[in-house]
Amino acid sequence: MLPESVIVETTEYKCLQSQFSVLYNESMQIKTQLDETRTMLTNSKNTHLRQIEQMEVSFCVLLYSAVAECEFLLLNLDMGRHKLTILVVVNHSDCYNWE
Repeated sequence: MLPESVIVETTEYKCLQSQFSVLYNESMQIKTQLDETRTMLTNSKNTHLRQIEQMEVSFCVLLYSAVAECEFLLLNLDMGRHKLTILVVVNHSDCYNWE
């Protein structure tokens, strides 16, 4: 078996070491890109979740306003019906009194 110092000095070893260094550096770049992409994806997901939450809050506020407006309109409709009933009764009673 050859001593390590002889093997390290061979062209084949230096070529393999160079290829390994290139591949290692590329893998580190890919890992960095993966980490950056993962961070960006997490940030996008969190932003999207906040937007959904804001939309839900806005929807609830609008729904509450719509329900309040409907209740107000129903109350006014009931008051209008009541006034109409009174007018009909008064008018009907006036017709009997006039005859």
